[in-house]
Amino acid sequence: MQKNKIQVSIIDDNIDVCNILLDYFKKVRDITVCSISQDGESGLNDILKYQPDVILLDLIMPNLDGICVLKKLSSLKLKSKVIMLTAINHDSIAQESFSLGCCYYMLKPFKLSTLEERIRSIYNFSKNNNLEISEPSTTIENHVIKKLIDIGIPTNILGYQYIVDAIGILINTNVPVLTKDIYQFVANKNATTVACVESAMRNAIGQAAKQNSEEFAKTFTETNKKPTNSQFITKLSQSIKVGL
Repeated sequence: MQKNKIQVSIIDDNIDVCNILLDYFKKVRDITVCSISQDGESGLNDILKYQPDVILLDLIMPNLDGICVLKKLSSLKLKSKVIMLTAINHDSIAQESFSLGCCYYMLKPFKLSTLEERIRSIYNFSKNNNLEISEPSTTIENHVIKKLIDIGIPTNILGYQYIVDAIGILINTNVPVLTKDIYQFVANKNATTVACVESAMRNAIGQAAKQNSEEFAKTFTETNKKPTNSQFITKLSQSIKVGL
């Protein structure tokens, strides 16, 4: 294995998924698959053996499921980062995954190019982030995602990831950033347009406002109507910064 590559372990009982991921990452210059397992127990053994940078973890598997694997990993204090890959869209499961150190929760089917970017993102964050982080498994992205789930942003819509990216920019930047510049950055990162980013974020915030969860009401008590995109990401970034 080349040490200059991001080492990835795949734990998924669907052999077709494993083969697709393996074939895809063979063509990616800075990411390599160091192990593949079809059940949680074998996956844990591979993780201890290879110490991968990133783990791609399925939720439903024989012997040990994804949640059980996360629980085991949290007690081992490894530096590996986990991306949960699942077809199950349940906020309660997503919340439990994040509380156990999962960095991203991606719904199947997903774009392989998007997964590639998520792997690179969490790897670079863990290597280059200058903030003091108390637990190896805790990242700013993790805080953002948990907050959005509590607020009521659906995790299966386009605006969700755009909001994650936008809030991440505000949290990691110490100077004022214009909303239009944030839109442009997010659009460039996701290979889309500024108009698409703005519209998708507005739609996601609108859906959360309709649910009016307890966390949403508490966070936006000063707003008598649905917050604008700018108000939403600014307020949440400030709230998350306080909790870091």
